[in-house]
Amino acid sequence: MEDCAACPKYMKYYRGDPLVLDEHTLCSVCVHKRDNDLKVYCDTNRHFQRSSGEPFECYKFSLNEKTIK
Repeated sequence: MEDCAACPKYMKYYRGDPLVLDEHTLCSVCVHKRDNDLKVYCDTNRHFQRSSGEPFECYKFSLNEKTIK
């Protein structure tokens, strides 16, 4: 569980931290942050979810290993 400590989802749902899971919170620590192959997917995902009124979610979210250390 130590590896999960830096994950925003873990902080919010398991520790109960008052985080807002938005595109900035998740994308800023995602391993795909600068992945050109996923640029269109990520831009489109953020665009459609930005105005949805629901917590931001991305099924391709993966915590950057540099964030863990």
